[in-house]
Amino acid sequence: MLGKVSKKVSLIGPSVSSWDVEVSMTGNLAVVGEGWKDFAKTNNLEENYILMFKYKQSASLEVLIFDQKNLCEKEYNYFVKKCLPKPNGKIDRKRNAAEAASTEMMEVNDDGGGGSDCVLSKKIEGWFCSSGE
Repeated sequence: MLGKVSKKVSLIGPSVSSWDVEVSMTGNLAVVGEGWKDFAKTNNLEENYILMFKYKQSASLEVLIFDQKNLCEKEYNYFVKKCLPKPNGKIDRKRNAAEAASTEMMEVNDDGGGGSDCVLSKKIEGWFCSSGE
């Protein structure tokens, strides 16, 4: 996946809904920005959840979400619906300026075998990803 990630990627959740997320790469560190908070909130990501990313095609990642307590896939994520704009173009939920401008960081483990994966944990100041080692 390294070197293949464009500035925007499409995260495809278990419900087959997709979220456009800004990503920039620095070595093995992927910094995710606009769009990540919406994905995390909509999918009810909690501390120590495990996310698996599967590279599908150019700028597209399929995401599976697991609870770290029992390592079971979160079934309710198959029924997640994205917030869609009302006819007036507004979205129901409100975001403050700090949330909208926040940046998140993940470390990507690329073994060169065509797939990349990582484990997400929540820190006070945001989400980070480690290779699971």
